[in-house]
Amino acid sequence: MAPTEKPFFPPDDALLPAYAHHYTLIARCSYGHEREIYARPIQRMLGAGVAIGRVRACLRCHKCQARRPVIEVSRMPR
Repeated sequence: MAPTEKPFFPPDDALLPAYAHHYTLIARCSYGHEREIYARPIQRMLGAGVAIGRVRACLRCHKCQARRPVIEVSRMPR
């Protein structure tokens, strides 16, 4: 990621496929645990045109089991 580009947080009604190919998706819980998430397995489970809000509703933290993590989107390194 270039130093001038900052990560952003897409709205809940944004569709996952819009960010799947050119961005890195990070799920972060309220306790600061984070994990990179991959769009393809999520799309297989929830459908191809799934919204970010639906993804957030289905995810839990891998360490503390907190629900509804924040999805952070940043550009993939080249």
